Amino acid sequence: MPSLLNIPIGLSAIDDFVLRNVPEQAQSGIIVNAGTDRLSKAIKEKLGPSVSVYNIEPRAELYRLLDDDEFRASNPWNLDWYTEIAEKHDGLDFIFFLNIHEYWQENLLELQKIIHLLKPEGIGFISFYNKNSLYEIRQTIPPFISGIDQLGNPMNNWAKLDLASWMIYMADIGFPLTHVWGMLEEDTFNYCSQPSPKPVLWKIQGLDVTINDTSDAFVLGAPIMCMQFQAADVATLTIPQFLGVQYNASILQAILFPYLKLLSNKLNVFSSHLEADNHVKEEEESLVLLNFFVSQLNDFENIKTVLVVGCNWGINLLELKKIKPNWKITGVDSSEEIVAAGARLMKTKGIDTLTHEENGPLPFPDNSFDLVISLKHFSHIYQPLAEHLAKDMLRVTKQGIAQLEDLRGPELSMQLKLYSIPDIYSKLGYDPEVRSIKIDDKSSGLYILKVKKQISN
Repeated sequence: MPSLLNIPIGLSAIDDFVLRNVPEQAQSGIIVNAGTDRLSKAIKEKLGPSVSVYNIEPRAELYRLLDDDEFRASNPWNLDWYTEIAEKHDGLDFIFFLNIHEYWQENLLELQKIIHLLKPEGIGFISFYNKNSLYEIRQTIPPFISGIDQLGNPMNNWAKLDLASWMIYMADIGFPLTHVWGMLEEDTFNYCSQPSPKPVLWKIQGLDVTINDTSDAFVLGAPIMCMQFQAADVATLTIPQFLGVQYNASILQAILFPYLKLLSNKLNVFSSHLEADNHVKEEEESLVLLNFFVSQLNDFENIKTVLVVGCNWGINLLELKKIKPNWKITGVDSSEEIVAAGARLMKTKGIDTLTHEENGPLPFPDNSFDLVISLKHFSHIYQPLAEHLAKDMLRVTKQGIAQLEDLRGPELSMQLKLYSIPDIYSKLGYDPEVRSIKIDDKSSGLYILKVKKQISN
């Protein structure tokens, strides 16, 4: 059985990994999202009192607990503050961005400039929650934690933090990853511990997923990741070494503690109720995109019944009903509580909403709807679920499928499109039509995908 890392008292597993890898000769460094400065104290104990460790803590209640004004700050993106410290010490020996999704606001330019304040031999770390592992976290966290997407980042920005996106971005700015560390489930840990792991087929939430190497295993089996990087010549780039440690629900709960303290575990459901209860008539401008999407459906014949997959509490259903009042619209989503938030409002508008098991079949007979629609839903789910859902959407539609999806890459949102939605339908034997959407002759990052279904006699 794999054992847990021997973590010093008061430090999380991420802090311990960082502490183990601090350069022995380091004289100065910065910890971003420092908490109550336990890590900085541990670094001083390890390296001696001569090392200067500066703490940045954006949360006011924790910032007040930090001791020395000279060694603390509250704004993670104040470039002048970083530059002043770097000039004082002729560069930084280390810089750690811990749980970066807590304060990330698409600060790619600032991040690049800050990282370049490192000395040539300096190292850095970035830890974050791995997007694709959310679906696995749901199986291990305590049942009282709901709304895990909001829990991971209340601003819903953390879909920008895929491992692949970070690897591309860091290499692009001249700081390739040297190590990727993660807290792994036991099966993942055992797989990654093999000298030369071979491709295997894993059963994940009832779906068959092929794991080709340790990087695949990390994407699906490491909900928490810490990346180590260092300046290097692009010509010397190597594949980072993947390290790991087994985790369990108690450890994960401890690492999630700041979120449990600051956010209600019912935030996702609460926000859905708030949006539904305060829903007002939208201005016409807010319906421009959806109007355009609907205008592209004229090659489907005599549409009367429509299913919207991933409907949330129902905002898109209301907008569709306003544009197409004669359509019989049904919405389906995997969250029973969120669907319930808008159920009463949907009923007054003559719209049906139902729920389904995330990895189960849609609750409708074959050929139940003239058309099945997805409005950006596939842009936020992982590939095995997308493959499963696409196949079932084809089952319940008579004429076909129409999707409005997001194709933007890491340069815009730190979100890398890890799989091709058109390829999913191609593998199912269909020829999808894909058209990108331009605004003012520039790509918007959005596209419309249509799949025509032929019903055999």
